Amino acid sequence: MDVSVILEQSGQRQKAIAVEREIPVDIDLGLLAVFDPSPIDLDTYQTDRERALLDHARDGIQLLVNDIWSQPTRVVDDGVIADLPPISTALPREKPLPKLAAMTKWQAFAKAKGIAPKAKKDKMVYDEEKQEWVPRWGFKGKNRDAEGQWLHEVKPTADTDFDPRAAARSERKARSLKNESQRLANLQRAAANAAKQTQQSASKQTEREKRKGELERTLKSTKRSTASLGRFDDKLQGEGREKNIKRKFEANEVSSSAERNKSLSILSSIGATPSNKRAKVSDDAPNARQQTKGLVNERKAIKGLTGGRGVVGMDKRGGKGGKRGGKR
Repeated sequence: MDVSVILEQSGQRQKAIAVEREIPVDIDLGLLAVFDPSPIDLDTYQTDRERALLDHARDGIQLLVNDIWSQPTRVVDDGVIADLPPISTALPREKPLPKLAAMTKWQAFAKAKGIAPKAKKDKMVYDEEKQEWVPRWGFKGKNRDAEGQWLHEVKPTADTDFDPRAAARSERKARSLKNESQRLANLQRAAANAAKQTQQSASKQTEREKRKGELERTLKSTKRSTASLGRFDDKLQGEGREKNIKRKFEANEVSSSAERNKSLSILSSIGATPSNKRAKVSDDAPNARQQTKGLVNERKAIKGLTGGRGVVGMDKRGGKGGKRGGKR
């Protein structure tokens, strides 16, 4: 009996199941994902791109399936299933984390008194009469059973026209309105608390900015108290350049009146008054030399500042080519 054909088919089947990779792949069974860093064969890709991509994807899927069936399995009604491990690849969230809801009045009271929170009720409840799960509230809810009963117990003191179905319905409506009013009150209280916190944070921010401004002004005044007005002082870490500080340069060409005023201001700063008359001191006066020793020669000072023109020639321009002339 020739079994070569059977062995060849078995070898092809094993070859199809077994996949070898020079670079090991990363498999995350929790996400059912395979990350294969192996490069694609360039010659095969250029010859038949679709076939190369299909073979590469097929090998990755085969590795994933092999790893799935290496996990613990169990038998259920629909067949055999494998229990997958938890997700190992950290994926970023599509949306930010939801903000914590503000506590209601009862939740705040229970937290202050140390009362344990009640277990949250399920939306579905089992009905013993119908032998099925029904919603607790809403359409065909369990809370409407009293309205649909065919037999009601009525107190002896009830009125003759008392309708138990209408009374049950009005009680349910009253509870619904009470819950809605409490919900709106909780929302209003939460909005008021949020506005109060926003106002407090804004006031704190304003105070912080005010203190920062005072500190900056104190630092600037301290720097300017040095002999170099803070020009050669070491800067603090994180300190930037001072703003709104510009060097002012005087114009190269000014009017004669402006130049005259500048000269007069210089003379007034040194205690001299421009005049064409020389201050006369009597030789007979006692200590005449001592009195005239500290005086400033006004004429020489004015000639030096005006280029020899004197006070009368300050408003006149002389010479050629814009140069000012005068007798020496």
